[in-house]
Formats: sequence, C-alpha cells, structure tokens
Amino acid sequence: MEPSITHTTAIATIARLTNPEKLSRLRASRAANGRMNRCMYWLHMVETIGGDVPAIVDQALAARPERPGERRLTKHSLLRNYKRMRMHGAFTPENLTRLQQGHAAVASRWKYQGQTLEVDHVIPVRLAPELSAKIANLAYLPRLANRRKADRVARAAVTLLRFYHKQDIVSKETLEHAQILQAGGKATRLAPMPLPTAGVSVRSGAPIPAGDKAYAAPSIGAQAIDPRRLIVGMSSIVESLQDWEPRADAAISTAESTLNRTAEHIDRGRHRLVVAQSRHRDDEVTIGRLEADLSSWKTRVVHSLELVNQCLADAQKARSRADAAVTLWSNELEEARTWLATAREREEHARDEVDRAERALSEAESELSHAEAELSSARSETVCVGTDKDGRGIYRAVDTGPYEEAVRQAWRQVQNCRDWLSRAEHELSVAIADREAAQERVRVCERALELAQGAAQSASAAWDTTLDAQARIQRAEEDHQHASYLASTARQELAGQHTAVSAMGSFIRAADTRQAEAAEACREAHRHHSVSRQKSTQGGLEIQWRSEQLKAFDAPISGL
Repeated sequence: MEPSITHTTAIATIARLTNPEKLSRLRASRAANGRMNRCMYWLHMVETIGGDVPAIVDQALAARPERPGERRLTKHSLLRNYKRMRMHGAFTPENLTRLQQGHAAVASRWKYQGQTLEVDHVIPVRLAPELSAKIANLAYLPRLANRRKADRVARAAVTLLRFYHKQDIVSKETLEHAQILQAGGKATRLAPMPLPTAGVSVRSGAPIPAGDKAYAAPSIGAQAIDPRRLIVGMSSIVESLQDWEPRADAAISTAESTLNRTAEHIDRGRHRLVVAQSRHRDDEVTIGRLEADLSSWKTRVVHSLELVNQCLADAQKARSRADAAVTLWSNELEEARTWLATAREREEHARDEVDRAERALSEAESELSHAEAELSSARSETVCVGTDKDGRGIYRAVDTGPYEEAVRQAWRQVQNCRDWLSRAEHELSVAIADREAAQERVRVCERALELAQGAAQSASAAWDTTLDAQARIQRAEEDHQHASYLASTARQELAGQHTAVSAMGSFIRAADTRQAEAAEACREAHRHHSVSRQKSTQGGLEIQWRSEQLKAFDAPISGL
C-alpha cells in the first residue's frame, strides 16, 4: 500500500478519470477502457485503506457537470464492474500493477481463470458510436464471453438506449434499430395447420373422400359392407406392405450398422485392454523400483540421522571449549589491561622523578659553579688588617675556609643529585620495559581472545548448520513417510487396476460372445426377411387380384 494514497487523492483521481468533458474529447472508440481500469485500481485502494467505496464514488461524481440520472448510471456502472472484478479475482499484485497503468487484468478465479478481463460496450460501438466513451456503457467481460457476445444487442442495451434517447443523445432511429436487433429481426408467423379430411382409413390413414353419397352402404339385413370401402382397405394394406419392405430393409441395415459399430467398439476396447495391461505391467515395475528406492532412502536417512547426532554432540563440545577459551582470555585480557595501566602509571611516575632529578642536578651544578666562583674570587682578594709605622696598609689573604666548605657541600649536593638521576633513569628504563611487556601481553591476549571468539562463532555456525541439517533430514524422513504412503496407495491402486483390467477382459470376452450371438441373429433376420419379402409379394399380388375382382363386382352397381 502506497503511503500517498488517501481518500482525498482517490476522490480527485476518480473524478478526473470520469470527467465527461475529457471523455468526450477522446478520439479512439476504446480510449475510455484505460480510464475504467485505473478507476478499478483506485476503488480497490480505497477499500484496502478501509474506505467506503460507494461513498467515495458519490463524492467523486458529485461535481460532475451532468444530469442526476446519468450520474446514477455512472455510479451503478462503476460499482457493478468493481464487484465483477472482485468476483473474477482481478486484484492480485500483478493485476494491480497492470490496472494502475491502464492495462487489462487477468481473471484468477472461476471458470474464466487465466482469461483477460476486457472492457466491453453494452451498446455496441457500431450501433451508437456517440456512447463509446460513456462510463455507464462499459462493462467487464472475459475474453471468451466477449467474443461470444460480439455485436449482439441485449435487453440492458435497449434499456440504456431508452435513457439516452430521452436525454436527446441518441436518435429514435437508433433506438428502433436496437429494438429490432434485440427482438431478433422481423417477426415471422407460422402457417396455419391444414384441415383434416372427411375420413381416414383405420389401418393406413389413407383419406376417404367425403360427400360421396355412393359410399353410404345400403342396409342389407342387419349390416351391409360397401365393396368400395373394402377396396380402399385393401389398397391401404398393399400400401402398408409396400411401406413395410423399405422399413424392414432400413431396420436390418441399422442392425448391421449397429453390429459393425459394436465390433469397432469391441476392437477399440480390446486395444484399450492391451494398452491397460501394458500400463499395468509398467506401473508394477515402476512401483517395485520405487519401493526399492524408498528402502535405500530409508537406510540413508537413518545413517544421516546418526551422523547428524554425532556432529551435534561434537559441535556442543566445541562450543563449550570455545566459550571456556573466550572466558579465559577475556579474564587474561582484563588482567593484562590492568597491568598495562599500572605500568603506564609507573612509567609516568618515573619520568616525573627523572625530571625532578634533572632539575635538582641542574640547580646543584649551578650552586657548585657559584661556590667555586666565590672561592676563586676569595683566593685572589686581600683584606687590610691595619697600617705599619710608615702608615702603609698591611694586607693579608682572605680566609677561604668557608668558601671551600661551601664548594664541598655544593659538590656533595651535585653527587647526590647525580645518584638520584641515575636511580630515576634506571627506574624509568625498568618502567618502560614493564609497560612494553604489558602492551605485548595485551596484544597477545587480544589476539587470543579474537581467535577464541572466532572459534566460538565457528562452533556456533557449525551448531546451526548441524541443526539445519538435522531439520532437513527430518523433513526428508517426513517426505519418505509421505512417499511410502503414496507408494502404498499406488500399490493399492495397482491392485484395483488389476481388478479393473481383469473385469475389462471379462467384459470384452462377454462382448465378443454377445457380438457373435448378435451377428448370428442378424443373419437369421436376413433369412426371415427374405421369406417375409417373398410372402409379402405374394400377399400383395393376391390382394391386388381380389381388389380387381371387387371393382369388377362393384361396376354394375355403380352404373344403376
């Protein structure tokens, strides 16, 4: 379902597709078919999102510039066609794509499954081309039904034409022409039945002339028989005998034809029996092979199940070992990372210690240089301690003891700082080595953990694959059971087929016997027919002679 499909969009689209002004500008006679297909698509989309299809159609047709009567016909046509499309299963995903593009859908249900659902004109275009683009004149029909309908005019077409005639859209001549076509052309009247004759023969149905007073037999004694009536009766007997001969010939010919057709049917039945026996033997061989294949299949399935169960056990052990390895190396990695953090802290502390020792050494060396400079200055200086008798100053060297002591202290401080720096550098080298060892340990643990996790994933994949193989083998076992059931059913059907073939053989043999009896009866009928024909000829001659005698006897009476 497209998220852009809403009730508002559907109403606007259906209104645009059914706009009579746009439909009237279509030039091709079937240009409105694509619009009808797209209308069906949008009506289905409305129903899919829970909308009320009749209400949506009312809203879409509300603003149409046409009369209310035609609007009702358009609505009725849309809803009727939508119901018909649903009945034929025209809203499959493939059909929805075709309808959205304006193409015809294909029926997926009922007796017209697989046929294209074509848009047909209720009133043929040849009869009323001005109605070819009217939505009310369109109806869906499967291809075969549409071809059978052709341009025939149904009662619904005449009703629709009456409406459009009242709207002055079609002419009166078109309506009358459609009514004539719907009625089947010009009306014809049957000719009256002929009146019966005055009298008919009781035996043959031959007419007896009416109004002839000579046929009124005079009463002689209790009852008199008119010779002319005897002559008519004898003539009817002769006619019956003459009519009997071709009927008998036709009956015997029909019997012979039936006998020949029966022989042909028996031959075909015998051929079918041979074919059925051959198929029965082939089916028996096929079922035997199938049963042997099923037995081999069962053996392979049992062996495969055993292998799968063993693989499951091995996969479970591998998963347990892999999980244990992951846990072990996770703990080792955690410890290695703790060690690395401690080593880094130690290295940082050692570097700080080296920095402090270097700064202290620098300060001590600076103090030593200053003390030595003061000592050198003191050694070159003299101090006036008084004057001699001549008034000249008495000078002597400055006491350098304190300066020398300061130099010695500064030197000891420098030595101490150098020892401190040496110890700090040694500690730094040890800390660096410890940090590098911790990093190597972390790398080794991470690699080991990665391998362990890979092994765990492989073990899990092996477990899943084995489970899938087990499921497939179980399905194969179910298929084997179903195939065994089918083979058993086929064996039973084969037994029934054997019984049917045996019954067919018995029936063919009985039919051969009956056919031989019928052939003998037909030959006997030929013999009886020859005798009957001879007697019929003799009887006809005798009746003709007696009829001539009666006519000769009746001649004087007629002359009186």
